[in-house]
Amino acid sequence: MLPVVTHINIIRNRIKRTVFLANLVFSTANSQYSGTTIITCITRDTVVVAADSRVTTIDLVPLPYFVCKIYQVNDSTFFASSGVYSPVLLKTVKEILGRRDSMSVRIEDASEAMGKYFREELRAKPDTIFRIEVIFIWRDGGILNVGYRSARFDKEKMLIRDGENIVPVESPQYIASTPFGKSVLNATTGFRSIPIIPRVLALTNLALKLDTLVSGRPIDVLCLTRNRYEWIKKKPEWDTN
Repeated sequence: MLPVVTHINIIRNRIKRTVFLANLVFSTANSQYSGTTIITCITRDTVVVAADSRVTTIDLVPLPYFVCKIYQVNDSTFFASSGVYSPVLLKTVKEILGRRDSMSVRIEDASEAMGKYFREELRAKPDTIFRIEVIFIWRDGGILNVGYRSARFDKEKMLIRDGENIVPVESPQYIASTPFGKSVLNATTGFRSIPIIPRVLALTNLALKLDTLVSGRPIDVLCLTRNRYEWIKKKPEWDTN
């Protein structure tokens, strides 16, 4: 196994190379904006999710404080989301996910609650195009499960929602919730030899180097296995009391 310093140097060199290539690709593209960066790596035995912590308004104006965007419902259920900066909405989503009925039903109800909230918020902003992405992670009988949902609100306030549940397998699967997701996913092949937690941190740092307008450090990281969870890094969540 390579020493930690060697892993760090490998990561730095690969990030520099990927950022250079990605900047070439996006230099002639329209500016892309995101209020949140979430990177998730999924295997059969482990799920690691990392998120930036900068808070923005619905107009993507950065605010002068930071919160954890990875939310804990209980010891086996978590979710990470862009767009959820409302303590009232967060409390509602946590209550829905904490119910005892089918998880698929809870996810759909939580997604609908978020959609309803943003439809109301954007009613007075006819020119806003807004996208939210949510990662649901839960453990059921020692089996890890991951759900992904995304929604885009266009100028007519139409909700376009895509979603899937991901079955963890031995080979790592990735979700990159960032405007530069394609560049981040392309970089995963260069990080395969690096352990999963520093790998996810490296990919998150890469995403933040590409999306400097509104996403920002520090980064929070959660590691969930078949029988336990561990916060690698964590700041306080929104106060929902």
